[in-house]
Amino acid sequence: MAVPASAFTPEPEPDFAPEPPPEDEPDEDPIADPAEPPLPPPIPPEEPLEPEETLPLGEDPRPLEPLWGTC
Repeated sequence: MAVPASAFTPEPEPDFAPEPPPEDEPDEDPIADPAEPPLPPPIPPEEPLEPEETLPLGEDPRPLEPLWGTC
């Protein structure tokens, strides 16, 4: 029995190549390069504090208290 030669020729495979992206869409990934958020407004400088009144060394108007209980 003779087999025709056309039985052994493979059929052409369909083209499964991915379609190129449309020209309108950018190729960049928006998640990979996010836009930086705007910086918050600068904090205004605080007003200088008025110096507190201090006593000279060795003077303390508070009454003396014992450091521990009395026996």
